Amino acid sequence: MPFTPEVERVVKTMYHSLREKDRRRYAAAEAAKLGHGGVEYIDLPLPRARRILHAAIDAGADLVLGHHPHVFQGIEWRGGRPILYGLGNLLMRMSQTEKKPTGYLARITVGRDRAPVVEACPLAIRGITPRRIADELEPRDRANQEQHFARHLAAISSGFGGIDVGEPGPDGCMSVRAANEPAK
Repeated sequence: MPFTPEVERVVKTMYHSLREKDRRRYAAAEAAKLGHGGVEYIDLPLPRARRILHAAIDAGADLVLGHHPHVFQGIEWRGGRPILYGLGNLLMRMSQTEKKPTGYLARITVGRDRAPVVEACPLAIRGITPRRIADELEPRDRANQEQHFARHLAAISSGFGGIDVGEPGPDGCMSVRAANEPAK
């Protein structure tokens, strides 16, 4: 339900009274609140969701985390700042019995005057427990699942300008950066 014109006026007045740094914080908080959406089990965000999350970045958010569809969705960089459309399923039992990555933890390093650094740490649900792919006992199973995750994340991000996914580290986390960004 849309807000009344009076509520919108009050919120806009309050927002414009903030210092630049606080506007970014407010935008980030709003982005997290607005980041809930999408169609369950569809790995691409809806156009409306993209417009909303773009607006959060344009308003000054340093990053946006989306959630809801129970599958992981793509990653996009806008103005050098990441939008993670969906981290996947970290709690609900899936109808699929196949052992495969169902989500990821995002490890994000932020710092003053630099873009956030993003790493994706793939997970799979075993029963109702999320487990790191890196904890798989069989090295070949781990490698196959990590490759599957990296390929799928890159594929579903290709429509947003593309990403490069790095090799997994000892903890299974993989660096993720915009396709046109130089490696560090």
